[in-house]
Amino acid sequence: FCGREEELKRLYEFINSDAPFSWWSITGQAASGKSRLAYELISRLPSSWFGFLVSERVHQSDVETYKPFCNTVAVFDYVAGRERQIAETILGLRHVFAASAYKFRVLLIERTNSRSVNSWYSRLLQYCGRSESALLKSDEYADSFLYLDDLDHNAVIHFISAVCRKNGLDDNPERDAELCDIYALSFERLKFRPLYVQLFIEEWIHNGCNTAKYDKYTELIEDLLKKEQEKWLVSVGGDLSVCNACIRLLVRANIAPLQIDGIP
Repeated sequence: FCGREEELKRLYEFINSDAPFSWWSITGQAASGKSRLAYELISRLPSSWFGFLVSERVHQSDVETYKPFCNTVAVFDYVAGRERQIAETILGLRHVFAASAYKFRVLLIERTNSRSVNSWYSRLLQYCGRSESALLKSDEYADSFLYLDDLDHNAVIHFISAVCRKNGLDDNPERDAELCDIYALSFERLKFRPLYVQLFIEEWIHNGCNTAKYDKYTELIEDLLKKEQEKWLVSVGGDLSVCNACIRLLVRANIAPLQIDGIP
């Protein structure tokens, strides 16, 4: 985790605001580090706070029986498509915390920062009902979301250095600066999103510290998937058909809710 000092500062200001209940959203393009930033906030919370990621399988009975024991931050990752469930969960938890002495904060994570009609934001408020919707809107921390832009140049260099150290390489500022320039030339469209930078550097190390040629960024991801597939093959006794079945299962699960309990 590198950079994002200003974003963390703003998140601390959010949780330390005076309101008993408040909510906000982290937005940004894919691989910009939204979930990682929320996790970093949770891991750095002072002892007077507790934070957690809300499970997709949360039920209203879980909400109704929740007993607040501390100032709390609840994080909902990926809102679009789950607006009704998330709206009900937020309203239920807000009601539970209203009867306690503790502050309650909600962080929503999504890629788009649109507030227009049919956006995840408008649907979330719509599912709250007219009266609750007005209340929830008034409880929003700011009139704009916390948007994650690309990492700045110094943060990218520091990030590359950290990835290299993690993979057993010595510190080398000249190497890190050169890799930063090579990445920028190769993946100008992606800019400096942390996940793609990490994948690029790890591929460079895996390739004997030589730059592999990629005509497009999807080839970088394909290389990653091939290496993951090799790991999975070991786990399933080298059976390629089982490995491919697992991949299809993952694809289906990411497209629509999938109950795996009944699958042989």
